[in-house]
Amino acid sequence: MTHVIPGEELVPLAPTMIMPLYNLIDSPENDLIKDLKALAREVLEMLQSRMGVTAYGQVYSSVKEVVQERRRDRKHKRSIQQVADPEKAAVKKMKKHERKKVVRKEKAAEHRAKRREM
Repeated sequence: MTHVIPGEELVPLAPTMIMPLYNLIDSPENDLIKDLKALAREVLEMLQSRMGVTAYGQVYSSVKEVVQERRRDRKHKRSIQQVADPEKAAVKKMKKHERKKVVRKEKAAEHRAKRREM
């Protein structure tokens, strides 16, 4: 796609193209998406070579700021919700604790099974 569109015309389209790639690259490491991350980095490198380092850097940093701002807003809303509705926050915390407990038990069972195999 970047070979079809000249570099100057890529600049207005770049934020739309870079946003999902940035989100993918910035997500926590997962074996299932390692190949996807490598592909996303390759696409970003192609965009950088087509657009130029300066234009790409500006667009990439603006995308990064937008993502960080969204995350800050979500975190702020969660903290406000804890104060505004403590009962709902407590229920949410209990559910989270239960999920953690289940995951811990599953991991312990896996480790027990591995030890028994040896």
